[in-house]
Amino acid sequence: MVELSYSPERKSAFFITAGHYGKKNIFPYITRVKVYLVDLDSSKIKLIKRVGNGIQVFVHWENSNNFKVVINRINKIVATYIEQQTFIYNTFGKELLNETKTYDLTESGYPRPAANPVNYLSPFKNYQLINESPDSTNLYLNNIREDESELVYSNSQQLNKFRWALGEKYFIFSTVDLSAKNKTISTQAPFTSGLYIYDISQKKIINKWEGAGIKNFFIVNDLLIFDDGFGANSTITIFNLETMTQHDSLKINGGCGLKNIPEIPKNRT
Repeated sequence: MVELSYSPERKSAFFITAGHYGKKNIFPYITRVKVYLVDLDSSKIKLIKRVGNGIQVFVHWENSNNFKVVINRINKIVATYIEQQTFIYNTFGKELLNETKTYDLTESGYPRPAANPVNYLSPFKNYQLINESPDSTNLYLNNIREDESELVYSNSQQLNKFRWALGEKYFIFSTVDLSAKNKTISTQAPFTSGLYIYDISQKKIINKWEGAGIKNFFIVNDLLIFDDGFGANSTITIFNLETMTQHDSLKINGGCGLKNIPEIPKNRT
């Protein structure tokens, strides 16, 4: 499995698989891509589409009802042309869109799917996350009513994902660095990611997990669920945000994760 993706309300799920993926010379590749629908009530799995081979695949939920799959391919006739095929499915697996566009690398550059707009405001709009730039490693929270900003995080890793928890009580975020510049990846104790719980009223980080892995996470009511570690050492932890204690954990032979089994990229840039 390449990636498991739940809908925002976690009522539906799709996942994609591939025969192989990685890099050949300087180009990424992914082969025999397939899209599956998961019936969360019955735990049954249904093959939706055989997408085929390409350079890269991107998936995301446009909203609670529509799941998008985008695959980029090099044109077989003109090497500077990239074909981008987009599929959209509803929660029953019905194909709503199958569209292909061609991009000329010499004119428009490499195409990427449009990202979902990011909402930096807290649920009650009292706070706003300020990230100076996509490359910045400094994060601030702005108290909108008092017009004051607090530094939340300043380190070597960039923001990966963030969520607000228990209304506006906690700001939870993850950071990651899988680039070749991160020399710790080749060590016995790699520092590739961090997951942090920031208490908004106390204005400080009150819990954190740092080290190996990606730290994919999601929040269900008062539970923070995240993966940790790489490969066979990867685990899933369930943490109670009300009691600030570990509720449960999952470790199986071969490893486990929320989207896939986290692995260190073989070719990093």
